[in-house]
Amino acid sequence: MDIGKIVEIEKSYYEHKRNATIGVYIILVGAIIIVANVMGWSHETQIMQGIVLGGGLVYWGMNFDKYTKMRKQLDTICIQRYGKEYKNSLSDIVSERFGNKNR
Repeated sequence: MDIGKIVEIEKSYYEHKRNATIGVYIILVGAIIIVANVMGWSHETQIMQGIVLGGGLVYWGMNFDKYTKMRKQLDTICIQRYGKEYKNSLSDIVSERFGNKNR
């Protein structure tokens, strides 16, 4: 597998990881809306609360699943190519991508 494919998978991995983080924030907003409603601070409908909380859970779940699959794929590729996991192979990937091309 060439370095371009690894870079492509890395981009997808970080994109899904970022989206999963956004999903966590949406879940927190949904939870805050529910707490505010219970305490009497808000008059939002329960349907809207469910949509925000449920939407956040689904969005987080989908992206979490995708980024964990991408991480496993990166680990497999890096173990085959460099003999170590992705986290420990970052310097090797950078040196191969930007370093000596006659390797």
